[in-house]
Amino acid sequence: MHPSLYRYSIALFFVLSACNSSGGPTSDRLPTPAPPITILGATVITGPGVDSIDDAVVVVRGTVIETIGTRADTPVPKGGTIIDGRGRVVIAGHTLNESNPPFETLKIGAQANLVVLRGDPRTDIQNMGAVERVMQAGQWLDSP
Repeated sequence: MHPSLYRYSIALFFVLSACNSSGGPTSDRLPTPAPPITILGATVITGPGVDSIDDAVVVVRGTVIETIGTRADTPVPKGGTIIDGRGRVVIAGHTLNESNPPFETLKIGAQANLVVLRGDPRTDIQNMGAVERVMQAGQWLDSP
């Protein structure tokens, strides 16, 4: 091998090694996606005038709703946290600091603002006060 080609090969080896090092400024690694939070078995009321989804799967990843569907048709992701939603109703939450907040709907890609109720407000309006858990932007808040 010619001496200049040999030096070039060694230099190239060190440059490539530096580019592949972990944690360095030249690293092109993508951030690890947030682990999912999955609510299984709840009834989901996605919005006004829309049929509810019984025995649903709701997957939240990061701050958004990734999936909503029936358990029969929706795969449950591996890993993350699984919440038993049997006997619960999930509705959209909204911030109370707006003077006239719109009725929020639950849909894929929307910010994960959820309220988990212990009863169905369509059968007894007092169930709106039976709040079990609240999620804001993908994070569970302390008990109400």
